[in-house]
Amino acid sequence: MKKNQHREPGQMPQEIRLAYGKLLGLMLLAEPRPESVQMVTLYRALKGINLSDRDRHAVLEFIIAPDATGEELCRLILDISDQQEGNLLRFSLLEDLYRMMIADHYEG
Repeated sequence: MKKNQHREPGQMPQEIRLAYGKLLGLMLLAEPRPESVQMVTLYRALKGINLSDRDRHAVLEFIIAPDATGEELCRLILDISDQQEGNLLRFSLLEDLYRMMIADHYEG
């Protein structure tokens, strides 16, 4: 019997990972003055989904001049045909968004 193999977010197509990174960038834009710890959290999340240097640069450019709405980016992510992979991706995104949200409240 063949076992179902599901990709982790870092193994998904580049287009999906880039949309994921841009959604994280939108979270950063929600802050009037993002803290450096939030930038570090963003960078770690982008590294965690295996974005190349070029794609990380594209996310930073997106933060400066967004070229898509959050709704468009979410549609790209929600369009994954494998339900289990979609659930993994959404959970991972929520986890990273939460980390970014609490990063500005870090008192360590």
